[in-house]
Amino acid sequence: MKYAADTPDAYLEQVPDERKPALRKLRSTINKNLPKGFAEAMSHGMIGWVDRSCLTSFGGIRGSGPR
Repeated sequence: MKYAADTPDAYLEQVPDERKPALRKLRSTINKNLPKGFAEAMSHGMIGWVDRSCLTSFGGIRGSGPR
């Protein structure tokens, strides 16, 4: 499922309640450890971290992996 969010906070408000704690913890950990020059942003409908040459992102949707 793709969420209609234009900010990371809005994105996290839309994910299922059972996923929010893990995604908030992951986001916080990443933000505390970002290399200089990276910034949090929305990209491809997901929270991402970007600099001029790289994009890393995560989503809160359920895939086909382990449950």
